[in-house]
Amino acid sequence: MGKGAAVQKKRTIILLFAIALALYVLAGVVFNPMIVWTAGPVFLSYPLLSHGLSKGSKRNCFGAYAYLVGSSGFSLAYHFAWFFDWGGTKTGGSTSALIFAVFPVYAVIIGLLLWPIGYALGGISARKP
Repeated sequence: MGKGAAVQKKRTIILLFAIALALYVLAGVVFNPMIVWTAGPVFLSYPLLSHGLSKGSKRNCFGAYAYLVGSSGFSLAYHFAWFFDWGGTKTGGSTSALIFAVFPVYAVIIGLLLWPIGYALGGISARKP
């Protein structure tokens, strides 16, 4: 792994922790053991990206970034909806917080659906003209 890949890994770690911190703050709970579960889909992108960087594969890196955009985008969108109570997300029902038990699965699915798109774009980007 080259120096550029090591820098990229450090930037990715900082980005992942910033996203996890945002999820924690937006949940609006001081003691939140569920953050491990709700931020899990975001942290699953790290092994994907680490694998791509260690192999020097543009395809795998693009796929990992597409997964990160999909999973973190969905997670952040739902946390914003919860924090700002869009459409009664937070106050609409007595069991509305149960979505935090389920949405990480949806975030992984969305990320996995976007991974092949990123992989294909990485293949196009890696072509020699």
